[in-house]
Order: sequence, then structure tokens, then C-alpha cells
Amino acid sequence: MVPAGPRGGHPRNLGFSALAPRRMITTMATERARARCSERIGQLSESAADVDSLRHEAVDALRPVLGFDRWCSLLVDPDTLVASRGIGRNDWSSELKRLNLHNGLGDINSPTILARSRDPIGVLSAATGGDLARSPRWSDILAPYGVGDELRCVGVDDRGCWVEFLFWRDHADRPFDVEDARLLRDAAPSLGTLARRATVAIGERPPDPSPETGVLLLDHALRPLGATPPARAWFDILHPGAPDGVPPLVWNVVGRLLAVERGEEERPARARVRTHDGRWAVLDAARLDGPDGGIAVSVRPARPDDLLELVCRATGLSARERELVALVVEGLDTKTIARRLHLSEHTVQDHLKSVFAKAGVRSRRELVSLLAAQAA
Repeated sequence: MVPAGPRGGHPRNLGFSALAPRRMITTMATERARARCSERIGQLSESAADVDSLRHEAVDALRPVLGFDRWCSLLVDPDTLVASRGIGRNDWSSELKRLNLHNGLGDINSPTILARSRDPIGVLSAATGGDLARSPRWSDILAPYGVGDELRCVGVDDRGCWVEFLFWRDHADRPFDVEDARLLRDAAPSLGTLARRATVAIGERPPDPSPETGVLLLDHALRPLGATPPARAWFDILHPGAPDGVPPLVWNVVGRLLAVERGEEERPARARVRTHDGRWAVLDAARLDGPDGGIAVSVRPARPDDLLELVCRATGLSARERELVALVVEGLDTKTIARRLHLSEHTVQDHLKSVFAKAGVRSRRELVSLLAAQAA
């Protein structure tokens, strides 16, 4: 277990705190309580607080209304839908490798399926017709811990999927019902927005220098064979004290690779993740040549071009504005940009003003610094 952090007993980033003695969930929230909860989630979506604090605040608002003891929240790369940076309160941290591999293999209520569907909510009891054992993830991993029903929400707003929340009740508790699902369905866009805004926000200070590119090798049974020193340095940043020294994010990326190989996924086995101190890393998984059929996982510092599309998506830039930002990052002046885009210089300046307003900067230098700071 990762020790609780300074914020009222909440765990540190990517950690999971211990549980208090269990109690039977009997919460039956009133419509007024649900309305207050929805209002609070909406307020959080406009907050400038850090993403981990916002997720804790959202859980604090939801707990008395939904009724749950154990929970987890993971950030999501909106392009690949690979999850990262988990926080939560549960008692199965030793199972994170198996859980994350299951998520990549298309289990019932898979987060990638929910993110692509019209309904961002999955209630396990409803999806299995009351037979929870139809979910291998539940029967193999969660049931031995006394878990009953699961309520899963992916935070999707008009710019993509940014976060995932999972809530669990014990086996003796009543299942989550349609009103529980409706509350989260209404809250999902705000949960997505709060994660989106906080994920790409500029930190209070420049991040520390990042390690160089590192590589982890896994054998055919997904056992770690060894890692380069830069990979170990990255792992210590991403998740200090992870089981086997391998962060859960690695197993998310590996799980995606396995899903691609099984024909269950088309998106790449890649994730961009922002560390708790503001650095950005990119992880990729690939199958090795040779008879052993192992897997290599690389982790490297993100470059500005890795994050350009992410920042443009998060700030709501149009396709034309994204083209313009890419040229600004190249260091081109207004006249050259106008010629490249077949626009007048006046129109380029108008586009730049719109970009500055959306990105929350005041000049080209600040715009370039925004991307440079993200990728530092």
C-alpha cells in the first residue's frame, strides 16, 4: 500500500489507501441530494485546482449520494484511451497487474467500449443480467475481496474522454440502480471537463529535467526480464514502490498491445501521462522478434509534437487554429504563416488572438512556452 498523503488522509498520486471497517450500504439519496451533488460536480469542472485534488473532491461529493466504500479513478489519454495515474481507496493493490491486463482484453463494461458508446455508464449487475461471474475480471480478481456490484463511469465531454471512475459495493449490499447510473450519466461531461482542464494546466513551477528514454523487457509470460536505468528512473517517478518495480500504467499499455493482437482493438499501445510533478512521459509497447516472443516497453520524455494535438484538443482549437499553432511552434513569422495557409496576415492575427484566448496565453512566446513546459 502507498501511505496516505497530506490531504485529509487521501493517498498520494497513483496510490491506494487502506479501508476502514466495512459497513453495509443502505444509502437511498433524495432527489434534492442528487441535485446538490450534480451542482457540486459542475462547480468542480470550473476549478483551477490540480487534477488529483479535483478527483478526490468529486468522490467526496458522490460518496454520500451513491453509497460506496471502495473506488478508483484513472486519467485517460483521449487519443488512445489507455488509462494512467490511478488514485483510489481499495484493498487489492497487489492485483493491479491482472486488473489492468483485463481492462485491455475487452472485459464487460470495458472503459474503451464505454468511451466509444453513447452511454458512458456501465453497471456490472445490469450488464451481466445479475450474473456477475460472467465478468472474468470480477470472478477472478474482485470477488475474492468480497466485491459485489460495480458502477463505472468514463468522463467524456465534447472534446474527448479524459478520466474514468469506478465505484464498488460489497457482496452483501444492494446493486447500483438506475438512479445511481442516471446521476453519473448526468455528471460524466463535467467529470470529463474537470480532468481535461486540469490535465493540461500549466504548473506553478517548471518541471524537473526528465530521464532519458528507457526500456523494460518482458518475457512471453509477461515476467520482467530487466530494465535500463532510465526506465527505472521513470518508474520511480510514475509510481514509487510499485509491485515488482513496474507501474500499473505499464500493464495498461501491455494490455492494449495484447488486445490489438487479439483483434479487439485498433488504437496503438501507447499512452501519454503527466507525472505528479508536471513532467510528461510517453510509453509504447511492442512485440519483440524471435522465438521467445517477449514484449518491449519504452518510456521517454514527451516532445512538443507529442503534446501539440493534446493541448489543441483540450483547449478546443479548430482544425485551422491547430495548423496555425503547429507553424508557430516551428518558429515561423506571420508573413510566412500567411503564405503557408493561403491567408492574409490580418486573418492570421485574428486566428492568433482566438488561439491565445482559448489557450489562456497572451503572446506567441507564451504559447510556445506552454507546449515547451508541458514537454519539459
